[in-house]
Amino acid sequence: MEQDPEEQEHYKSVLLSFREYESYMMREIYRRKKHMQAMPVEMQRRLPQSSTLRNLHHFVNATHHNQILFERIVQAQLQNGPAFDLPEVTPKTPLQSPPRHFSKLKSTLHQFVRDWSDEGKKEREMCYTPIVKELRRVLMVNPDNPTDRPRVLLPGAGLGRLALEIASLGYAVQGNEFSYQMLFASNFILNWISRPLEFEIHPWIHNPSNAMTVTDLLRPVAIPDVAPAELLGLDTGTAIPPDFSMCAGEFLEAYANDKECWDCIVTCFFIDAAPNVIEYIAAFERLLKPGGYWINLGPLLYHWQDGSGDDDERYEQSVELSYEEIKHIMSTYNFRIQKESQRECLYTNNVKSMMKTVFNCAFFTAVKETGRV
Repeated sequence: MEQDPEEQEHYKSVLLSFREYESYMMREIYRRKKHMQAMPVEMQRRLPQSSTLRNLHHFVNATHHNQILFERIVQAQLQNGPAFDLPEVTPKTPLQSPPRHFSKLKSTLHQFVRDWSDEGKKEREMCYTPIVKELRRVLMVNPDNPTDRPRVLLPGAGLGRLALEIASLGYAVQGNEFSYQMLFASNFILNWISRPLEFEIHPWIHNPSNAMTVTDLLRPVAIPDVAPAELLGLDTGTAIPPDFSMCAGEFLEAYANDKECWDCIVTCFFIDAAPNVIEYIAAFERLLKPGGYWINLGPLLYHWQDGSGDDDERYEQSVELSYEEIKHIMSTYNFRIQKESQRECLYTNNVKSMMKTVFNCAFFTAVKETGRV
């Protein structure tokens, strides 16, 4: 993939942040230690044996476990990605990556839980299972004709679990993802992991708020719950080869030249990532074949609503529409909502946390009609 110099620098910066994760987190652990040790000795003596101060070494070990996974991801990218030298990192090396990269690394660990762990099964049943059931209802696969598979596009594919689940049912699926953090991590888990429970991560050590116990913060999560090859049936050697691919790039740019080539577009927690959701709706209408389906599940937590615009021009372009407005706009693009409901869903939820955010998601199936004015 040809990259311009600015894009290549961004690529390297994100990849370096994977390697710098442990150094970044050690600074956070030191901050917690420093603040606790700044308390009067009398207060420190009152802390239980299970307190964070007395268990900082466990946070150090948990951080190292996360770094093992991240370094494997780095090695996979260096082996298959653009050729360049990535600096080595030592405890004394100044951090080069911006804080926003580390925030996304924490989110990447949470996405591993959501998509590829037993702990994330409840979330997947809330979000992915209804989508898969609806897809099977409106667009059936003919097992007697595996070469003529319904084509499904899934923008905002993240770590690829939903796309892979759909491909395992015989659909021709392409996931699309823009975030390098998600692309690096999905490349690794989809192409480099050969057995279940190969890695143990500690995804909840970064935020000490709303914890019932320190043990809850430290608890490990094994990934993946199933090897991707096993999910696709490739481990048996008898399955028909799946039609599955991932496309890297910003959604509107990646599919700018395509027209009427998809039978279904699936969006899960995706449309609110647009600076202007109308652009996405217009693209969906262009990309779908006549009679094609758009299945959506997600909230309207607009990603670009709050920000100064100093770092990204999309903050200055953000348009926030209500669900009612979106439905009206859909009708002007030849979409007829065939079925709709609301579903309560969680997103990268920590099951042991004292705080839970529940989204009341819009869940609908729309069909692209022709001949409407």
